[in-house]
Order: sequence, then structure tokens, then C-alpha cells
Amino acid sequence: MQVKLLITLFLLKAFNCFSQVHKLNSTYTTITTEQYETRGLALLKAYDYNGAIAEFDSALALDPKDRNAYYNRGLAKLYLYDYKASILDFDKAIVIDSTDKESYNNRGWDKYNLQDYPGAIDDYNKALSIDLDFEPALANKQMAQQQLDNYEAGNASMNRNLELDSNRKEAYVNRAFARIIQKDYTGAMADLNRAIEIDPRYYIAFTNRGWIKYCMEDYKGAIDEYNKALKFKPGYDVATGNKEMAELKIKECRVVINENIKKLRADPHNAEAYYTLGTNECHLGKYKAGCKDLNKALLLGNADAQANINKYCR
Repeated sequence: MQVKLLITLFLLKAFNCFSQVHKLNSTYTTITTEQYETRGLALLKAYDYNGAIAEFDSALALDPKDRNAYYNRGLAKLYLYDYKASILDFDKAIVIDSTDKESYNNRGWDKYNLQDYPGAIDDYNKALSIDLDFEPALANKQMAQQQLDNYEAGNASMNRNLELDSNRKEAYVNRAFARIIQKDYTGAMADLNRAIEIDPRYYIAFTNRGWIKYCMEDYKGAIDEYNKALKFKPGYDVATGNKEMAELKIKECRVVINENIKKLRADPHNAEAYYTLGTNECHLGKYKAGCKDLNKALLLGNADAQANINKYCR
């Protein structure tokens, strides 16, 4: 089976909302679920997940059967890594709309992160029963299935396929996928590079290279790969979603960098601040500045800096 994509991250979708009128005290103030959800979606896109949850809470207080509010609140909780709470919201969205493939898929991702691989596969199958060609569920199902399968047997089978035809780009992507799960990023990258040599426009390989770089905390490099994928496949939702996640990480890094610059102004000998500053600079691809700060951290007595120096400062 051809691996069409590596992983899906969850695209924010605005939904049509129905207005509800809320009465406050003795006066009538019109407050609609649409207003709350519009605010919530804006906060979700601005990475203010707790703020978004508060808005969706307000929408649900007006309309406890609002599928969209449950879905979007589930997304916000997922992004906060609160997988169990996220599952509860997707449960409610599915009760309201049993044909909601997005909620099945995202609930599967919650279960995957809780290492409930059979439960995740069950949800992906439910999503696929609604839409056989739903690519996010296809990709995520394969990822969960790989966790249950015998990796050695799977790799042996893929190796045999490549022995039969060394120019099958799909076979290289399949083997890279298995290696990514095993955290063999070097081997996976080599396979994806080979797939791109065979087909320089192979957007799936670029997307998966982006995921490897994301896993290695090279967020700028990941975005570069996703941009290449989108150049050859405009609108490709997996690359778009994964790129958004990398951009979020870059935003977080910049906040941390600014915080630690302030700490160093107050205390120029703060080893921990140099360590955190240097690490986050490296995450943004600023290796020269990052390595300089990591070395300062090491000289000031931060032993943890050595590992990141070995990782980033070759």
C-alpha cells in the first residue's frame, strides 16, 4: 500500500453557526453562539488555546448541542496535549453528528498519543467508513498500525520490494515511514532523499522530510520542506497543517528567546538563561548565535549544554 502522507495535523475550519439569544438580568442583550465561536476560532488561530476554550464554553452554555463548539474546543484541548479532555469533546460532537469524519480522525489522534493504538485504529476506520479517501485518516491509521506490527518483518518486506525495483519512489517513502516511527531519522532521510532523486516533484517525500526536521526540532528547516511540498502540490492539507504547527513552535521559541534576553540583561552570568536562549536559537536555525550562547552556558557551569552543543554545533 502506498503511503500517501505521514501525519495529519488538524486544520481549523470555521463552521456555519446558529444564533442564540441570551438574556442578562432585566435587560436584553443579544449574544450569539456565532459571536463566541468567531472569537474562539480567532484565538485558536492566534495559539491562545485557553482563551479559545473559554469562548467555546460560552457558546455551549447557550447551546449545549452545538457540534461545532465541541469540535473546536476538542481541537484546543488537543493542542494543549490534554488528550483525555479532548476525547470527551469529540465524543459529544460525534453523538450530535455520527457522520463527523473529522472528529473520528482527531479522536483517533488523541488515542494514538495516549498509546491506545487499537482504539485509534478503530476511530480511523470509522472515519474511513464515512469517506474511503479521507487522507488524514489513511495516514494516521497506517502510523497506528505500524506501532502494532512487527517492524523487522515489515522492513524485510519493504527491502525485498526495493530489491525487485530500486526505482520505486513509493517503496522508499514506505520504508522511511517505518524508520521514522523507529526514530531512525538518518535512515528515513536517506530514503526520502532517494525518492526525491527519482521524482524531484514528489511532494509527499518533501512533507515527510519536513516531519523529520520537526521531530529533530529544526522548525525552520521543517517549514522550508513544507513550502517545497506546497510548491508542487498547492493546498496540500497535510503540509499546510504541519507547517502551521512548526510556525507555532517558532512563535513559542521567539517568546522564550525574548524572555531569556531580559533575564541576561538582569544577570549576565545566568547559565540557565544562556542554555535556554542558545537552544531556542538553534531551533530557529540560528546556529552561530545559538552555539555561542550554549558554549557560554557550558562555561558558566550548565552541564546540560554539552548535549545540545554536540547536537547542533558540529
